[in-house]
Amino acid sequence: MSKATRQQTAARALQATDMQICRTCYKVYGMWRGTEYELEHGCACNRWDQPRWDVGDFNERVTLCYGCGLELLRSGTRWSVWFCEFCKVRTIKLNDLCGHYVIPIGRHSIMACRWQREMALGSDFSGKAEFVAGLNNFIERIQLLGVHYKWIVEQNCRGTLLKEAEIWLIEYLLAADRSEAGKAYGYRQLLDRFEVPASVIMQLKEEFAE
Repeated sequence: MSKATRQQTAARALQATDMQICRTCYKVYGMWRGTEYELEHGCACNRWDQPRWDVGDFNERVTLCYGCGLELLRSGTRWSVWFCEFCKVRTIKLNDLCGHYVIPIGRHSIMACRWQREMALGSDFSGKAEFVAGLNNFIERIQLLGVHYKWIVEQNCRGTLLKEAEIWLIEYLLAADRSEAGKAYGYRQLLDRFEVPASVIMQLKEEFAE
């Protein structure tokens, strides 16, 4: 894990000392303390019932990585990326190797245009049918990524032996195996969930071999 990644997670964790991990959806929730304001951060179970915040595009300031579940990331805008640096560079390379948007890196459809040309709707609305089909596929992949997120964070919680009803986020981050080997395990499970061919997985291993 890079020094920058460690520092970023540590800095965000200091703003999230009163946050926990929900035992139902495995999203983080609780009081998030920023430099200028404090926000009651809901999890996926109740976030949409909250009044809309005055900051960001939606009510989320931090999230765990959707690949390995081991790093705390900045969130809250339509441009937020779902992956830590370890998982992000591999996902970008994977999509490049496949020539298609296999695993989404963020929620905005524009982020798909590099790999999924049909997501680039013309100014005259040309290619509308292709756009709709591509968007539906994009949404399905986001949903699948959400399934993986919940599974990997739950697995990580079990691995930390934090069996209490309440899982404090900072305790989880301290107890989890946040080494590159720990991240590689979670990311490999993600590749399997998206049914990435073995030949592409091998190319990824060669690309990022130490």
